[in-house]
Amino acid sequence: MPVLIFALVFIAALFTGAVLSYPLYIAIRLVFDVDFADIIILSTQLAGFVGSLLYLKYSDGLSLYNLGLRATTDNIKRDSFIMFGLGFLIVVLLGGSLYLVGVYNIHSQRDFVLTALPTLVVSAIATGIVVATFEETIFRGGLLRGLDRQSSAPLAVIITSLVYAWVHFIRFDVPPGPDNIDLFTAPVNFLNAYTVLFSTQKIDAFISLFILGLLLGMMRIKEKSIINCIALHAGLVAGIKIFRYLLEYQPGNQFQFLVSQHDYRLGFMATVWLFMATLIYYFFAYRGPKAGSS
Repeated sequence: MPVLIFALVFIAALFTGAVLSYPLYIAIRLVFDVDFADIIILSTQLAGFVGSLLYLKYSDGLSLYNLGLRATTDNIKRDSFIMFGLGFLIVVLLGGSLYLVGVYNIHSQRDFVLTALPTLVVSAIATGIVVATFEETIFRGGLLRGLDRQSSAPLAVIITSLVYAWVHFIRFDVPPGPDNIDLFTAPVNFLNAYTVLFSTQKIDAFISLFILGLLLGMMRIKEKSIINCIALHAGLVAGIKIFRYLLEYQPGNQFQFLVSQHDYRLGFMATVWLFMATLIYYFFAYRGPKAGSS
């Protein structure tokens, strides 16, 4: 029953986002020229954010502590820097591995000047913090905490990790031209938008994101906070942004099976590094000598 309520709340939030996307699109177009597909994603994200807060309020009460936005240790700043660095390190290992086997090479179209690096790094860190804070508040803050209080920690981690991976593959088929878009465009395409995951080209990317969700979920349960989850996630996002700037995918390589055809970054190799990181965290946090002290 708790899982059913969770599913109904989340689906309702996503569908609400689809319904509200057209009014939001009309409002934003008064100021900016935007693509409807981008507005659907924005509307869905906002609806998911509100839905997660409402679900937490129903399950456990809405507060900064329940969201995991309160520090639970005295060394939170130091730990956050370490977690950000570990997230970045995972991407370095991923990028380095793919570079060594020839799946990626130094980007041939980039201007590698020292003056551009500070801007790239600052932009990557800022993007990482914003994306990670938003996503972690939804998935590990509201949804995981709420489901944990209604069921069990292992089930909550697994279910929210599945949902976290799944929503990364949302794709609405939007007809070209604003004259072909109306209030029903997004709702009518709702089911199709959430079934594209079943494409075989996306399963390996899904597994990578699922493993990442497990790692972040375990951190949330163990530390009773999402601050380090945000830090690790931000390091990953920042690393990926720099990765995309510096390296270029080389199609036709014999090791291309190591990356997903979805985005050429996630996939088997990413899963290996994320799985190793998850095992290491599990050993030290749950099985190590200090596992019972927190």
